[in-house]
Amino acid sequence: MDEMKGPADSADKSQVRTVQSIERGFAIIDLIARADHALTLAEISKAIGLHTSTTFHLLRTLCVIGPVRQDADKKYRIGPYIYGLAAGAATEANLVADAMPHLEWLANETGETTHIAVMANDMAVILARHEGKATVRLSERVGAQRPAYCTAIGKALLSQQSDKDIETYLARTKLAPVTDSTITSPERLIADLKEARRAGAAYDDREFNGELRCIAAPVRNYTGKAIAALGMSGPLWRVSLQQLPELTQKVIAAANRLSGELGYSEGKA
Repeated sequence: MDEMKGPADSADKSQVRTVQSIERGFAIIDLIARADHALTLAEISKAIGLHTSTTFHLLRTLCVIGPVRQDADKKYRIGPYIYGLAAGAATEANLVADAMPHLEWLANETGETTHIAVMANDMAVILARHEGKATVRLSERVGAQRPAYCTAIGKALLSQQSDKDIETYLARTKLAPVTDSTITSPERLIADLKEARRAGAAYDDREFNGELRCIAAPVRNYTGKAIAALGMSGPLWRVSLQQLPELTQKVIAAANRLSGELGYSEGKA
């Protein structure tokens, strides 16, 4: 049986017949979306390589449909229709579907259980998981809620909040010890979150389960906002301190790839 192929592999793009006007329309949308300022008709026409009259008619159609809007000064920006599509794509069901290949990749690379979680009511909620190939597996139940302050997935999400929001979280949250290694000092947790923000990954070193180490990295959407955390968990003897740097890079790579699929690009955070 042939291997399953993705859309990009099913046919050589050079052999696919495309509708030119649609292709040009998407090129214009992509150009405007990636620009850091509103663009004039002349700027768009020059960048796309089309005559101004052709570009104008395409822009007029895009403005009527909604992907593009024209300001009072006759410059063009992304329209509300695109943001509506992006919001619809950010549902939990779509997030899980998008995340699964990356969870599987990370599980295969590390041999450990991988998971993705979101924040809800100050708790990290596991949306999906993928078991690793290691002989000892973990029972990380989908839908389980974990305290944010003592889990890698929770700390990865907390670290992306503003300092003021973190202070507000600490004011309403009791840092109760779950294990002997749980961080219960607000000052120490703040330092831990700042380091996670700097490094791009957060850790749980026996803080929620005395026999586990966990690593997690934030997943960002098209606006640069951290909407989830992707991570892995494993027993201390497999996720050793010596292996931590290599495993961390794999976790960050998986989270970054998922973020890229959600429309995130560097510089939006």
